[in-house]
Amino acid sequence: MKERKYLAILLSLCLVLSLTTVAFAATFTDLQGHWAEGQINEWSAKGLAGGYADGTFKPNNEVSRAEFVALVNRAFALNNGGAANSFTDVKEGQWYYGEVAVAKAAGYIGGYSDGTFRPNQAISRQEAANILTRLLKLQTTTAGIDAFADASQIQAWAQGGIGAVVNSGLMHGFPDNTFRPLKSITRAEAVVSLDRALKANGKEVTVQSGIEGKVTLNGKAIANAVVRVFQADSFKVMEEAKTDSNGNYKFNLPKGKYDLTASTDSEVGYKSDVKVADNQLTSQALTLEKAAILSGDLEDKDKRTVKNATIAFTTNPTFVTTTDKDGKFKVAVLANRDYTVRAYNPDEKDKAPDVVIEGLKVAAAGKQQLATLKAHFAVKSSSGGGGGGGGSSTPAIDVINQPGTHTGNYTITTSGTYGPASGTSTIVGSLTINPGASGEVTIQNIDVDNVTVSSGASNSIKFKKVKVKQKLTVNTGNQANSVRIVTEDSSITVTKVESKVILEAAQGGSFGDVAVEAAAAGQQIELRGTFNGTVTVAQGVQGLTLNLGSGTTLANLAGNVSGISNVVVADDATLPPALNEIAADLDTVRNVKANLNITFANGDTVTNVTQNVTLPTVNADPNVTITWASSNTDVITNDGTVKRPRVGGDKTVILTATIKKGKATVIKTFTVTVKGVNLVPAEPTLEALLTAIQTGLNSLTQDEWNNLKAQRDQLVNNLTEEEIFEALRKSGFENITNTNITIEEARFALATIRGLAHLGRDNVGDSVQLISGEIEKLKTEFSEVVTKLRQYNINQEVVYKYGIDLYTCILQGDCKVTADNYEKDLYNAALYVLRDRQHPELKTVAKLTFDRLKTYHSQDSALSGILKGIVFEKDENSQPGDVEVDATVIMLAKKELESRNDSAYDSLIETLDFMVNLSKTFMPLN
Repeated sequence: MKERKYLAILLSLCLVLSLTTVAFAATFTDLQGHWAEGQINEWSAKGLAGGYADGTFKPNNEVSRAEFVALVNRAFALNNGGAANSFTDVKEGQWYYGEVAVAKAAGYIGGYSDGTFRPNQAISRQEAANILTRLLKLQTTTAGIDAFADASQIQAWAQGGIGAVVNSGLMHGFPDNTFRPLKSITRAEAVVSLDRALKANGKEVTVQSGIEGKVTLNGKAIANAVVRVFQADSFKVMEEAKTDSNGNYKFNLPKGKYDLTASTDSEVGYKSDVKVADNQLTSQALTLEKAAILSGDLEDKDKRTVKNATIAFTTNPTFVTTTDKDGKFKVAVLANRDYTVRAYNPDEKDKAPDVVIEGLKVAAAGKQQLATLKAHFAVKSSSGGGGGGGGSSTPAIDVINQPGTHTGNYTITTSGTYGPASGTSTIVGSLTINPGASGEVTIQNIDVDNVTVSSGASNSIKFKKVKVKQKLTVNTGNQANSVRIVTEDSSITVTKVESKVILEAAQGGSFGDVAVEAAAAGQQIELRGTFNGTVTVAQGVQGLTLNLGSGTTLANLAGNVSGISNVVVADDATLPPALNEIAADLDTVRNVKANLNITFANGDTVTNVTQNVTLPTVNADPNVTITWASSNTDVITNDGTVKRPRVGGDKTVILTATIKKGKATVIKTFTVTVKGVNLVPAEPTLEALLTAIQTGLNSLTQDEWNNLKAQRDQLVNNLTEEEIFEALRKSGFENITNTNITIEEARFALATIRGLAHLGRDNVGDSVQLISGEIEKLKTEFSEVVTKLRQYNINQEVVYKYGIDLYTCILQGDCKVTADNYEKDLYNAALYVLRDRQHPELKTVAKLTFDRLKTYHSQDSALSGILKGIVFEKDENSQPGDVEVDATVIMLAKKELESRNDSAYDSLIETLDFMVNLSKTFMPLN
C-alpha cells in the first residue's frame, strides 16, 4: 500500500473534479416568478441555454450578435457552414467564426455597410426581428406597426421584419404600447422569441443526440484533424469529419456506443466505448500523441496493384487509409501495438473486407516501411484495381497520360501530374479535377472540351500547355480554402466562377472571359497576372470581394459591379475603368499604408519582441478603418497582446493590417519574432507536468530503464531539495529539472516517476508502451474535467495548485489513504483539502454544485433521504445537527444512482469507477 499513495493525488484530484462538474439540471435562483421562467427552464433542461456559476440565469442581461446567432443555430440544429466569412471583424480562430459562417450559409444574417458583422455588439430588437423573419421566411409587412407609440424609431429596413414577427406572434410590444426597436434584446426575450419561432415552424425544443468535442495536442487545439466514428468494436467507418479552426468536431448520432479516432499526418488519438443517449449531446475530448507512420503498397492475389482500396488497421481502435493510383498508402497509427489489417476489394465495396494480415507488430513512433500487403482477392483488370468495377462508366484516368484522342468524361481524384510528357492528349468530353482540399494537380499537354475544378489546395492546380476549348468551371462548394488555378502557356475560352478562387495567369497563360456567377456571392475572387478578357459579375451577386494581386492588370470589368463590396488592391495593380470611382479612396489608403508602422515597447525590436506591441487602429481620416490579424493568436493577439511561448523556442508571427476606405482596401504585413520563455513543463498544469515526464520516459535507453528500476525504491520522499533534483537527473529525467518548478512539484514528479517505474517490465519498449498508455488515459480524463470547469472561470493553474496541495497532504500523512478503505479514503482526502485549505475558486464551484444537487433532488425520496441534513460546509447559516458531506454520503448516493440504471448518470458513475480502477493499474496492491 505504501507505493500506491504516490499516485493517489492524480486519482483523487480527478474524482473530486468529476463530482463538482456533473451537469445536474436545476432551477435558476433568479427566475422564480419571472415571465419567461417556463421557457428558460425548458431550454436549460435540453442543454440549449446555460446559466452562470452563481446559479443565476441573469434573464435581463443583453445578448451579443454572435451569441444570438449561436443560439439560433443550436435551436434550429443548423450546422452546415460553408459560406466564407467576408466580414472583416470575423476571423478564423475566434469562437464565433463557425457560428457566423453557418448563419450566413443559412441566409438569415447580414453585415454592416463597412463590411463588419460586429459580433460583440449587443443585438437590438429590430435586428432580432429581421433575423426571425429571414429564418422562417415570413412575409414582410408593415401592417400594425403604426400602432406602437414609438413607431417613428423603427428604421425603414426593419419595418417589414417587425411587422412580420408581431403579426406572427413571435414578438410583442411592451405594456406602455412601445416596441423599443433600438433596445438590446435580453437573454429572456431571446429564448422566448426563438422558442415561439421553433413552435411556429412545427418543431419541438430538442437536442440532436451525438458526440462533440475538441482534438488537442499538448493542450493546444488542432485544426483539420480527421475524426472518424465507428460502432463500438467495429472496424467500419460510420462517419468522418475534419476539426474546425478551434479543433472542434461534432457528429449527429443515434443512441448507442461508439469508438472514435483522431489523426493528423503524424499524430493519433482515440476513445473507446463512448455512450450516446437519446436527445443528449455527449462531450468527448480527444488527445493526440506521436504516431507510428506506416507506408506500403497493396497487391491482389495476382500481384496486380490495388488502387483506391480502403485498408483498416485494427487494434482497438481502428485507423483507416486508402491506396492511391499506384496502390501505395500511408497511415498514422498508435505505436507499439499489434494490428489486424483488412482490405476492401474496390470492385466489391459492399462485401466484407479481406483479412490481409493478423498480428502485424508496429514499433515505436516514427516512420516505418511495411512489406507489400497481399490481398486474397483479385481486382478486375479492366478497372486496374480502381474503384467501382461492375461496368462503371468512368474510364481509367491513366489513359489521358498517353498522346492521342480519348473519348469520355474523366475524373482526377488524387494529387499528381497528368497528361503526356510530350505530344498532346486530346479529350473529347470533360475532365473533372477533384483531389480534395489539400490536393495538388498539374495537367500538361492536354486539349479538352470542358474542365471542372471541384477541389484543390491553395498551392495549386496548374495548367501547362493546356487548351480548354469551351469552358472551365470552378465550384469547390464548401471547401474552406481557396483553390489556386495557374495557367502557363495555356488558353481557356471562358472561365465560370461559382465559388472562392485564386486565378493566376502566369507566362503565356489566359483565362479568357471570366463570368462570376450568382453562386459566388459573398466569396473572395483573387486575380493575379494579366486579364485581357472581360470579367463579368452576374446579377444577384452581393458581398463579393475582388482581390487584385501584385502586378495584376484587369482590362475590363462589367455587369453587376455594385455587387462588389470590397476591392483589395496591391500597390502595383491596375484598376479597370469600371472601378475608377474608388481611385481617390485607393490613393488615400495607399498613403496610410506607406506611413503605417507598429510600435515596440522599450528595448524590443522587430526580431526581439518580449512585451505587448502597439497596433494603430485610428487614422486622421475618420472614414479609414484599420484592422489587424495575427498569424498566431496564441503568441500575439489581434490587439497586440504578447504571450511569449513557453515551449518550442522563439516564434515568428505575421501581423496583417487591413486598411479600408469605402470599397478600396490595401494590405500591409509586418513579420516579428517573439522570444520564447523556454520552460519545461510548458505551463503550470498537471497535464504539462505529465507530458514532461512522458517525454523523459520516451527517451530512456534500455540501460537507463534498468538503472531506474534498480534504484526506484531509493527515490524516497524524505530527500532534501538537492537530493531530489539529483535523483531526477540520475533517473534520466533531466528535462524536468530544466525549469523553475517548485520543490513541491519536483517531489511530486519524483514520486510519480517512482510509481510509474513499478508498472514497467524488463524491456524498455514494452514498459514505455504500457506506461504511456496509462498516462494518456489520465491526461484525457483530466482534460475533459478541466474543460467542464472552464464555464466556471476555473483555469488549469488553479486545478494544478490544488493537485499539488492534495498530493502533499497525502504524502505527509495528513490525509490517510489505506488499502482497506481505498475509495472512501480518496474521497475524504479530496474533500478535506478542498474545504480546509486555500482553494476558494474550486470550493465555490463544489459548494454550488452540491447545493443545486440537493435542490434538484429535493422531491426524490431516496436521494433526499441520503442528503437530508448534509451540507457541503458548515457556516453561520447551518442548522443544529447539520453534517458536512463526506465519502460515506458520496458512496451512498453513487450506489443509489447505480441501482436506477439511468443513462443520465452514466458519465458520473463511469468516471468515478474509471479513476479508482486506474489507480489500481498504476499501483497494484502487494
